[in-house]
Amino acid sequence: VSQVQLELGCPFQAAVACERGARLQPQHRLCGLLGAMALEALGLLSAAEDRLRQGAALAKEDPANLSQFLEALCRVRARVKELDSGAAQALMEEIKRLGALVGDSEAGYWVSCVGERSRSAEGRAELVQKGFLEKEHLHLPNPADVARRASLIALRYRVNKRLQRHLSAAGLLSGIADVCVLLTGLRRPGSRELRDEAS
Repeated sequence: VSQVQLELGCPFQAAVACERGARLQPQHRLCGLLGAMALEALGLLSAAEDRLRQGAALAKEDPANLSQFLEALCRVRARVKELDSGAAQALMEEIKRLGALVGDSEAGYWVSCVGERSRSAEGRAELVQKGFLEKEHLHLPNPADVARRASLIALRYRVNKRLQRHLSAAGLLSGIADVCVLLTGLRRPGSRELRDEAS
């Protein structure tokens, strides 16, 4: 199921399916591989790299599975290296891809916010303080370079939040949409009389 969802361009659903499968069978290598690929498709490359590293360690006895994990791990590491280098084209491609996942209006909002702040020293300091910019990128001479790096981090943050909502809705993550607490009136012993069988 998760492989079909990935092929159909539904990485959130694929990540949820793989997480559910991994909970049922923690040693299931295909769930681990496809889950990491879903995280890669979502732009959450550090999480994908961690999953692939763990999967490669578990798949040492199985050369076919090991080669799949190592191939994906090399691809993710190459992408991380390219993005960390600050290559403008790579950053723009990733921003565009993540923007499509969160929607144009939300992506546009975050890109314009960080772009505005990247123009001044105070704005850059705020981006560093809020975690949208690494300290070593604070003094880059070109504001566009700062904006691209900060936009990427901001959109990863939004994609991560959206993934958390999907996982929470599937009952795989608590804290985002925990079990609802009943209103005080419905928690009282006599309150059962307020509800009929249909409710």
